[in-house]
Amino acid sequence: MYQSTNFIGSYTPYDIMIKILDQNGLVSFSFSVCNFSSSSISNNKLLISLKNSKIIELEFLSYTDVQTALSNLKIVTNLLRNNCKEEQLQKNNPGAYFQGNELIKISLVSDNFGNLTINWVYDNDATYDIEYNIYGDFFSLKRIKNISGGTYELENLLPNQIYDFKIKRNV
Repeated sequence: MYQSTNFIGSYTPYDIMIKILDQNGLVSFSFSVCNFSSSSISNNKLLISLKNSKIIELEFLSYTDVQTALSNLKIVTNLLRNNCKEEQLQKNNPGAYFQGNELIKISLVSDNFGNLTINWVYDNDATYDIEYNIYGDFFSLKRIKNISGGTYELENLLPNQIYDFKIKRNV
């Protein structure tokens, strides 16, 4: 069960990631506001729809509590949504920029469960390849090819670990 008063983790006005906290204050998962599509209520559940067709269901103690949660989520998504623009991406992560067809120097940290979502400004007509590795460990390099869109969710990573990313635009 989630509680409307503390299910959204701390954030700054420049963030693009929304962290959902369980009742113990631990991150149960996170998602990019750039991938957020809509939110609604079904009984005591808050339904969060993402652009990649994923739906996240959060159960609350009461209908009143889930209404408050929906209101809180809308406030946060409306505040952070402007950060999805390319100029904001570069401002918020000054090491992230496109050089030709490659986005250089992105480092992100996986959550407590080894999950991480990477986002970038994308061209609808292109696909992208991602290379990533644990920071400083080039032997852990992995590749994912031909991704459409500007977000990708990684699972089963080492928890709370820094990962370096390189994104290549395929033309």
